[in-house]
Amino acid sequence: IETFVPRPEREAVRQMFSTVISAGRTGSYFSCTINARVDQTRRVALSNTALFDSGGKYCGISSIGEDITERERMEREMALSEGRFKTLFEHAPYAYFLTDLKGNFVDGNRAAEVLVGYAREELLGRNFLETGLLPPDQVPKAIALLARHVEGEATGPEEFIINGKDGSQVVVEIRNLPITMGDRALVLGSAHD
Repeated sequence: IETFVPRPEREAVRQMFSTVISAGRTGSYFSCTINARVDQTRRVALSNTALFDSGGKYCGISSIGEDITERERMEREMALSEGRFKTLFEHAPYAYFLTDLKGNFVDGNRAAEVLVGYAREELLGRNFLETGLLPPDQVPKAIALLARHVEGEATGPEEFIINGKDGSQVVVEIRNLPITMGDRALVLGSAHD
């Protein structure tokens, strides 16, 4: 341990190995930093199994390591990128919203909450047709646009009247763009007064 594990992590690694030994033949999995060379450390994931002879006497630990340095770096970069996107989304001056291809709300930013007067949580999972956000005469136009989104077509600018929670109405210009997030097909919409 003193050879390969940097001083700050040595005690934690010793404890992990003690747990493997006390658990018997069962394996365990943990990650730690190792000194790969004098000037370089790497992150490794270790799968460990305590070894015992036929008489049940402890003989050692078998560890299989996988270098996860690059994977952890990519996960940190992705988390940072997601954080930046969330900040941009939340603080954008225009209302942004995400729906699925059936018109169910998936997310929205603060400007969208201000525009319609509903908290995000009040709309999440609800279909725009159920919310009363659109006057009845605007619904056929919205459904036609949604059909175009299913085909992968961006739409807008389109003018709509939006009913606010307080009964007020505002005329907005809406643009929609079909996107893929992970394995989900969504529609990113923007609206401004």
